[in-house]
Amino acid sequence: IRDDAPASLREGNLIREGFNEDLDRLLVLLRDGRQMILELEARERERSGLARLKVGYNRVFGYYFELSRSQAAEIPDY
Repeated sequence: IRDDAPASLREGNLIREGFNEDLDRLLVLLRDGRQMILELEARERERSGLARLKVGYNRVFGYYFELSRSQAAEIPDY
């Protein structure tokens, strides 16, 4: 339990960092997930040379790369 843990369980943030490696990874994803997706998008734009490549999300397919039809012919063959 954290030294500065909140009085209510509903507030969360009770478990001290370093207690469990798997939990720490999940907490990093919760805290920094949006930034990690933006970094992935930038890295893949640079790698592929597709300036308008985007990372999208929906509940059916999850995360995906999005391109315009005009860029479809320019997709690199990795």
